[in-house]
Amino acid sequence: MLKNRLGDTKFHYLVSLGYAGIAIGLPLSKAILSISLVFLILLFLLGGEIKTVLQKLKEQPILMWLFVFLGIHLLSFIWSEDLVFALKDLKNKIPLYVLPLLWVIHPLKTTKESKIILGLFVLSVTITSLVNFVSYEFGWLNKTYVDIRSLSLFISHIRFALMVAFAAAIAWYYARNTTSSFKYLLYLLITWLIFYTYYSQVLSGALVLIGVFIFVLVRQMLRGENKIVSSLILLFLLGASIFFTYGIWFIFQKQELKISLTDLPIQTKEGNFYYHQTNPLILENGYPLNCFINEQELRREWNKRSSIPFDSSDKKGQELRETIKRYVTSKGFRKDAVGILALSDQDIKNIENGIPTILALKGGIIGRLYSLRYELLNNDNPNGQSISQRMIYWKTGFKIAKQNWLFGIGSGDIQQAFQKQYELDHSPLEMTNRNRSHNQFLTYFITFGVFGFLLFSWILIKAWSYFRAHHKLLGMLFLIISILSFLVEDTLETQMGVTFFAFFFGYFISEKKAEE
Repeated sequence: MLKNRLGDTKFHYLVSLGYAGIAIGLPLSKAILSISLVFLILLFLLGGEIKTVLQKLKEQPILMWLFVFLGIHLLSFIWSEDLVFALKDLKNKIPLYVLPLLWVIHPLKTTKESKIILGLFVLSVTITSLVNFVSYEFGWLNKTYVDIRSLSLFISHIRFALMVAFAAAIAWYYARNTTSSFKYLLYLLITWLIFYTYYSQVLSGALVLIGVFIFVLVRQMLRGENKIVSSLILLFLLGASIFFTYGIWFIFQKQELKISLTDLPIQTKEGNFYYHQTNPLILENGYPLNCFINEQELRREWNKRSSIPFDSSDKKGQELRETIKRYVTSKGFRKDAVGILALSDQDIKNIENGIPTILALKGGIIGRLYSLRYELLNNDNPNGQSISQRMIYWKTGFKIAKQNWLFGIGSGDIQQAFQKQYELDHSPLEMTNRNRSHNQFLTYFITFGVFGFLLFSWILIKAWSYFRAHHKLLGMLFLIISILSFLVEDTLETQMGVTFFAFFFGYFISEKKAEE
């Protein structure tokens, strides 16, 4: 066996190298993750420790429950109609079952090793965030961005937002446990990661980060720990609360009309007739969206200035004519030939990229709030609107779950079930937007029924109890981040998401030494 040939020390070094590869690759590359995972599996197979699996399952009940969940996953193949998709889904879930097992069989041996692995992850997240920011802000990589969500160059912006939140939690954990001046560098790092979360406009990332801070603050206040840090966190949360309250007020406040709607002009400068609709009155940046429209002139002049036809979709898949109308309105221009000619070349690029209003160009979460306000107040067409689309995903998912509540539909049929339900509901969503539930708990309820849902929830509860009993504060923070993400995303349905969860979940259940 390879382990006997190399000896424990060299073999453990190779395993640690595989862990380091995943820690570095999570924010960067699926290829690095795949290579590192295959490398670890080969070490496991060649190391001669397959016979220890049953023993490890007995030693770590959480791992045992995870493999019971795997059993339900495999059992659902019996009533799955699409076995090809079921096998593909199982392949995608390999990290969920393999990584925790590998961690339990090959745990890290020293605190120094743990610091190295976690440090590599934080370093990788930090460097990636800097590259993302510099490229987007200064155009160093000459990349064409559709919108701020393209800020994340290497992986999904939502998955990266989770990693940023966890990197901030790791930095805070080690800052509180060190007395050296290094802690100030860690606090500086936390400040940068908070700014990046604000700048990137990923609401789920901001909510997860705030959730982490709330847990830390409540815990420290209850335990009477570090009053200075508690005060700073309280100040941050107070500021976040004020900002959130302002955001809610801003979203639902009534916009002021910036022009008079009396004696509206009948014709354009070319003598063509305008279309005006004032009831209902929809405003974009204070200007009426459905007034001053001559689509014939809009189409003609737009097609002269852009290679993307007027009667097509923008780069975000939205109806281009609607994006043009909203953007031109937000600038206070009329929707005619004069309005299109008044646009700058950058305005044309913005519209092509699917930016519907100049308000969305504002930086940080403020820009996202402008988009959110329009989504909530004008939701007749949910396409391209993340909140409205999620509401439909959840509604559709609950219908499917209700119809298949006992055993679920099986791991191979979830995509088919959603498409079928969308057809039955005559969903207003376009085909490209007809996605799955965007809620991991609901996804597992639909797939495996009530037993699968309860078992998955039980595993998370057992993990929380284990982390709390062993004083694994960082493990609890990780679980909070994961659970919050499960509420609004299918986190475990993507390679990056499932590997992120499985890697650190396995790390924390394998560590027997208390963190604090």
